[in-house]
This record gives sequence, structure tokens and C-alpha cells, in this order.
Amino acid sequence: MKQDPQEIHPPKRSRLVPKAPRIPTRLILYLGAGLIVLFYFLQGELSRLGNQGQALVDLKVRVIDAQRKPIVGAKAEFIRKNKPFDPPTFSTQTDEKGIAVLPKKFADSEYFVLVRRPDGTQSITAILDRDPEISTLEIADPEPLQGTVIDENAAPLENVLISAHVGGYRTPALATARSGPDGKWRFDKLSSSLDFFDLRANSKGKAESRISWNRVEGGQVDFILEKGLPLKVQVVLPKWKVAAGVPVDVLGNPQLNGKTNKDGLYILEDLPLTQNFFFHIQHPSLTYRRQNGVQPGNTVTFQLEPPATLSGTAVNLRGEPVPMVTIMHPHGPRAWVRVQADGRGRFKIGDLPSGDVFLRFKSPNGLSGTVEVKNLKPGEHRENTLLRLLPN
Repeated sequence: MKQDPQEIHPPKRSRLVPKAPRIPTRLILYLGAGLIVLFYFLQGELSRLGNQGQALVDLKVRVIDAQRKPIVGAKAEFIRKNKPFDPPTFSTQTDEKGIAVLPKKFADSEYFVLVRRPDGTQSITAILDRDPEISTLEIADPEPLQGTVIDENAAPLENVLISAHVGGYRTPALATARSGPDGKWRFDKLSSSLDFFDLRANSKGKAESRISWNRVEGGQVDFILEKGLPLKVQVVLPKWKVAAGVPVDVLGNPQLNGKTNKDGLYILEDLPLTQNFFFHIQHPSLTYRRQNGVQPGNTVTFQLEPPATLSGTAVNLRGEPVPMVTIMHPHGPRAWVRVQADGRGRFKIGDLPSGDVFLRFKSPNGLSGTVEVKNLKPGEHRENTLLRLLPN
């Protein structure tokens, strides 16, 4: 068939447009890898910024005497506030202006600063991370602090370790001393600028004793150490099998951490009689229900079991999915375990102990409360759960 001559058009003349150069695939891969490395580098640098976007800075403390004059050559030990019983992170001396400096490369934490004058008089303060100001610590001439240690029968106790703390017992020991044959002890180098001390006495086979002292009331400090009662931690595996060699952490008292013996027991002695202790059992795959605080003289049992898992959909009173709601539980050892539902309210939360479990929830729109899940079995994987969120 012949074409209509009116439908045939001569080709249009076009200008020659050069093609864009082709980038080799290998170069693209190198560039992509470089961008990834740059991303993580910048992410690391940003993580070093302060809470308000400020970079780390040197932390400084100015040490002065009672006349506000700088103390030169004082020894300053910087101890991380979250690790008060660890060795100092950094030690230095005050300069001609009485200033001690913690380099910014260490300044990613809050610190205690324990300072000793050249004559041995000591004091302590705390400084914040990224603190733009110079903290000031006054060390005045020392005044003695002394006392005695006796047992429950009023007999003097020798070689009892006495430690002085400022701001609670979770702070570094400012000074230590031991009682003599007559039960007497004495601190000679504590700064008189300190008005309060928390004192503790420890002796093998005796319960720890704690006393708070203040300069207004003054006077000597007399400790009575009673015979200590053991606190036993029993850890058992499923079917009540012995759990030997399992790490036991004493929360807030890392110096007391240990492991169960061949009978599945971890026994602590020489503890304060009235203090509650909380435990964390370190097992890589099994869970348990958390216990309340326990005092010496008791036995607490942790029965390890396979963790349960709960999955389903979070809904409101009208049965509508609640998107992006946060769900958490406080019952297991790794409290708070928390998950976030997706855009359709679907969630999955694990590490749950058996029995009845309370879940807490909070949605982006402010809906919050608790919901109870009944009768979980050890190791159960409960699916398709309709979690109805009732606001409290």
C-alpha cells in the first residue's frame, strides 16, 4: 500500500548533542563507600557533642583555702561519677592559680574530684560534664574526727575499716582508717570546710554499720558492729536443676558481684542488717521474674525459665489499631524491655516471665496506661493477641 504523500515528512535537522560521559561502575562503588564512611565519621563526631549541642570541653576545678587564696601543687584525682569505686580516670596537680584540669578527651561524664593539699588535708567535690564554669573547692585546715568501734557485747574491735564519704555511700572514700586494739580510730586530714560525712565501718564476720555525722552536732562517732547474717541467693534452672557458676550482680554494689557455687547458691555476708539488696542474674538465654529487695538473714530464689513472647495488635476502646504505641514491661531482669508498634499497631515483645504480666504503654497522642496479660507459660509464643489499651 502506498502512503499518502501528505503524511510523509522530511526529517528535521537537529543539532548534535554530545552524550554525557559514562561514569565507570567501580568509581560509583568507591564514591558510595566513601560516603558511607563519611556518614559514620560524622555520626561519631556528633555523638561527642553535649546534651545541648556543645562540644566536649576541659573540666576545671579551682582549689582555694579558707582565705580564698589558691592552693598550688594540690593533687587532684578525677573519678567517674558512675564508677565511684574504680581507680581515678586522670590525676594531676593544681597550677599556680590553684586550677586542676581534666582534658576534654576524658570529659564525657560527670566526675568526682578528690583533692589533697600538699600537707595531706583532703576534700572532694563533684563537677558536671561539659560544665562551662570552673568549679570551686575550698580546703580549710583540718579538724580531727574520731570515735570507737565495739561489738554487741561492748568489747572493743580491732582492725575495723572506717571510711568517710561525702554525699552518700555511693561516692569515693575520702579517707580511711583502722581501729586500734582499744577500738579507737581517728581521721586527722579531713577539711573543716566539710560539714557532713557519711561514715561506714566494716569488719569480717560483722554486719556493716553506717552513721551520718554533721559538724553542728559534732562529737565522736561510736560504731556497734553486730554479728552479720548471711543473705543467700539461690538460682535454679527449669525443673529445679542446680544452676552452678551463674553470675549474680548486686545492683548498686558491683564490689559484691559473684557467681553461684556448685549447689547453685551465692552467699553474701557482712552486710548492713537493714539494707535491701536487689539482684540481676546474668544468663544468656533464660529469664526470670524480678524480685523485690531482700534483707540479710533471708534466702531469695530465682527460677530461670525460657522467656515468653507476645505479639499481636494494639487497639483502642473502639477496636481501632493504635499506631506507633510504645509497649514495655518491668517484670524481667532486663527491665525496662520496650518495643514500638508499627503504623498498623502491630507489635512483638519478648523476654517475658511466665504468669500474669502487666504491660505499660504510651502512644504519641498521649494515651497511656497499663494492660494485664494473663497466664503466660514459660517459653510460650502467644500470637495474634488483641491488646486493648485502656487509658488510666
